Order: sequence, then C-alpha cells, then structure tokens
Amino acid sequence: MAAQSWPPFDDGDSNLVDVYWLAQKIREVLGVVVLPSELPPKNGGVLAFECVEANLLCDPQNRVLRNISVADVGQRIVNLAGDLRGMLPFSGDQNLMVSLYAWHGCIHMGKLLRCVHNIPGGQALYTPQMRRDGYAHIRGDWERDEAQGNPWVRYGVSLTRPMERRRKKQDFDFEVHENWIPKDSPYWEP
Repeated sequence: MAAQSWPPFDDGDSNLVDVYWLAQKIREVLGVVVLPSELPPKNGGVLAFECVEANLLCDPQNRVLRNISVADVGQRIVNLAGDLRGMLPFSGDQNLMVSLYAWHGCIHMGKLLRCVHNIPGGQALYTPQMRRDGYAHIRGDWERDEAQGNPWVRYGVSLTRPMERRRKKQDFDFEVHENWIPKDSPYWEP
C-alpha cells in the first residue's frame, strides 16, 4: 500500500489532503516552479475536475488513494495525464498539476454545500459552524497558494457551482446549500 508515503490524516476523507499533497509532490519531482496563470473557461475546468474523479479517484472497491498500491496510483496518474490532453490548454505536466489543485478547491467547497457529511457508522448534518470552519480552511489554502503564484485552488472553488449544477441538474436548488457563502467568494464568480 502507498499509505506509508502519504501525509498524516486523522478523520474524514483523506483524498481531501492526499490529492493536494500529490500535486505538490508531482510539482517537486518535475521541477515545475511556475504554474500557468491564465485560467481556462469554467466548462473546461469542470471537465478536468470530472476527469480527475474518473481517472484517479474512482475505485471499484471504494478505496481512497492512500489505500491503493503505489503502482496503481502511478498508472492512474499516467492515465489521467493522457485523458486531460485537449481539455486544458497547457503542457501535459501542467494540465496534471493544475487539475489536481483545482480538484482540491472544488471538492472542498462542494462538500460544504451538502446537507450531511460522512462520519464513522453513518452521516450527520452539517452545522453552520462546520461550514464556516471548512470555508475558512479552503480560503486559507487558496490565499496561501495565490501568494505563491498558484491560482488553481481558488479557481477550483470557482468551479464548484457549475460542477454541482451539472451533477445535480433539476435537484440543484434542493440539494445544494449555498445561502451561507460570502458574497465575495470565488464560488459566485461567473
């Protein structure tokens, strides 16, 4: 298993930490100092988000990344990089990294819009405080990354609404709880 390589994680969905960590590691290994700063149209970003879900995270045994062998994770990354070709306008390595950072922002925000979250043995309702705390966390991530020249976590947050509209379709208004989101959030950006 790859679990020994991943960063420490206590509770919840470890992919929320592991995908960002993976993007950082790939960036280090490839020696990419500067990420693209031109953000593509939202439709392409949502397609790239879904591509990460389908190629890297979808697992027939419902395992998180850290519970999959290193060889399998590596093959998934290769497949993801291939499938991202043409979706985003950058080099293959850049497409891979920016899609992982964007996934991180989008999924963090998306989980905060749900009615419930998973807990051991079931589910529990999101409280307003949990939403505020989660939002402060992802905002801290995007502000730290933007200060270092990485706009992609923030861009991922801006993909959340179109991603949820695409997934939820006619159930969007019923399933997505967005009235608590600050008006200056990238979530509201067209």
